[in-house]
Amino acid sequence: MRKTLFKVHSYLALVALLPLLVIAATGSVLVFKSELDALLLPGVAQLDHGPSASRRNINHLVALIKAELPEYEIGTWELFDDGFEADRVFLLKRGTADWYKVHLDPYEGRVLDGPQPLNSQLSDWLVQLHFTLLLNDLNGEHSQFGTLVGLVAAVLLMVLGITGLILHRKFWRNLLRLRWRQSARVFNGDLHRLVGAWSSPVVLVLGFTGAYFNTLEFYYEGFAHDDNGHAVVTGSLVADSVDFEAMIETSKKQLAGFIPSYLMLPYEPALQLTLFGYQPGRNPLASKYASAITFDHHSGELLQVSNGKNAPALAKVTDSFRELHFGSFGGLPIKIVWSVLGFMPVILAASGAYLWWRRTRTRAAKSAAAIDLHIKRS
Repeated sequence: MRKTLFKVHSYLALVALLPLLVIAATGSVLVFKSELDALLLPGVAQLDHGPSASRRNINHLVALIKAELPEYEIGTWELFDDGFEADRVFLLKRGTADWYKVHLDPYEGRVLDGPQPLNSQLSDWLVQLHFTLLLNDLNGEHSQFGTLVGLVAAVLLMVLGITGLILHRKFWRNLLRLRWRQSARVFNGDLHRLVGAWSSPVVLVLGFTGAYFNTLEFYYEGFAHDDNGHAVVTGSLVADSVDFEAMIETSKKQLAGFIPSYLMLPYEPALQLTLFGYQPGRNPLASKYASAITFDHHSGELLQVSNGKNAPALAKVTDSFRELHFGSFGGLPIKIVWSVLGFMPVILAASGAYLWWRRTRTRAAKSAAAIDLHIKRS
């Protein structure tokens, strides 16, 4: 049984080697996506107003975007109120289903850059590399081949983690043993076991949550649309009379202490206006999108309130996947831990590949020796 499990572990590792190398390396960087954006886009992604700054009325900001970018419609909007991070507004170009992004200073009311195609900036490109391996659209405009490959890689990561723990089920006996001065085979064997044991809790969480996100994306893009794909935007689906500032105030009255974080406008006919956010005193694993308030996009009338604090257990669990996957629930210390442990599949791949190569070479040498011996005896 152990020998069979070892073969399964080895062969699956070879299949998943390249995807997991890319996913692990990019994921360890993307834990610090906000910091990377601030470094690469100073004055655009990162502001210097400070926490005492006040956001302008969102109706003014909506009007500003419409006036400066008349060829685009607002699709979604990431809202920040810390005085340092710029809003990110995602736009659709009229006559197309193509998405673009701009940064907005919500304190001074300024659009900070022109519409950029999605994934044109480094951190966004890394997200797509991590999420789809840049393999989407290979078989057509709406192909999700890369999403599927990422899903399979995440599942294989979990299987490798579980089979590795079973193969080394007594790993706790030598949790700190790393024989530096032994042969490369012994050292890499210890390194593989040691890294796998220490990183397995986080790696299994990353694999499971990654598989969940890719499953959602694959289903949404593959089955939730008709054969024509995404709707082409020809104009705003939101009535001019809708008061966005009143929506925010209503949300705060409905949910005590509500802090808005994400505004979704109806960029497809079946959608309504939805404002996502969170509340103080929340579960530390609850995301910034745990609560949602939905409004009619014609009248602005309140339609539904979803309180994340009172959500069913399953909804709370799935909502926590975002924080667990990105390591954003415990400040800088957790980010560092997630980044380091998220990189460990790269170490596991390198050490495992070396061990496989050594075994293959040893078997080949033994086989050649046996053949030579047989020839000599003949």
